[in-house]
Amino acid sequence: GDRVNRPHGCAAFVLKPALIGLELSLQLAKLAHEEFQISAVFSSSFDSGIGLAFTSILAAVSDRAPFSSKVKKYAHGVGTFGMLGGDTLSPSFESYVSKEGLVNVNSLSRALYGLSLDEMSDRLHVLDPASPKRESTISLNESDDYLAK
Repeated sequence: GDRVNRPHGCAAFVLKPALIGLELSLQLAKLAHEEFQISAVFSSSFDSGIGLAFTSILAAVSDRAPFSSKVKKYAHGVGTFGMLGGDTLSPSFESYVSKEGLVNVNSLSRALYGLSLDEMSDRLHVLDPASPKRESTISLNESDDYLAK
């Protein structure tokens, strides 16, 4: 694959919002993008559907933010739902995941909060409100190919 000469020797910050919190996760993602020009990968900690939903929304908001436009994107780690015996979210988190491993974050955020991803982004104060609106999905697969749209 392509090797990028990074003086810091790091390709991405791996962030676990369930452990460090939502706000700190977004602050560290912004730091990774702006100061180190590296990616931020959001990862679960064997969370329920609720935790996976929060992680997915944060990942999508971070990936769409203006400060992340020039860094390589990696798949986020929210695929642990398949390892759990059940889910606290109804409909389950898995119902928002396509066969290709993409999470429909727009539908997920609308179902949880009655808000679109753009409205969620505005509430999190991370995105530029003038940025173009896009359908958002994030990849569950751990690979160099980033499958977000």
